[in-house]
Amino acid sequence: MWADSAYPVQSWCIAPFKRPAADLPENRIFNYWLSRIRIRSEHVMGFLKGRFQSLKGLRQQIKDQQDHCLAVEWIRTCLIIHTLIHDIEQSTNGRDPDFEEELIELGLEGTEEAEDAEEGGAPAEEDEAHMTPGQKALNKLKRSLFASGIIGRPS
Repeated sequence: MWADSAYPVQSWCIAPFKRPAADLPENRIFNYWLSRIRIRSEHVMGFLKGRFQSLKGLRQQIKDQQDHCLAVEWIRTCLIIHTLIHDIEQSTNGRDPDFEEELIELGLEGTEEAEDAEEGGAPAEEDEAHMTPGQKALNKLKRSLFASGIIGRPS
């Protein structure tokens, strides 16, 4: 799961490097690309919430497995309808970028973005012996990004 730096790094939750580790050039580049992924993901959520107001503050109290399944089915149904609309818009050239921007803004309206914390996080040194499982996962992902050749290492 992608998260902002307000969340602790876990093996299942990837958050940006925090200071002082964020000051290293390699970590700064990694944080930039992670931020781009998070922003795109937030825009997708905003777009869906703008198109389906019922997803904005989903009014489903989850008390048990059945309630959870109902909420998941509601979200799944909205995604299916969205996909159908998208396919129709693509086949008829009915895509309107301005309207899409409005949906994103409408969907993100009223959400609270956590401010990026600047302290703590992964150690600046890649000393795996002193890292939590989450910090190890974060460093592994960073190494994979640079090893992919998509972006170059800082000079």
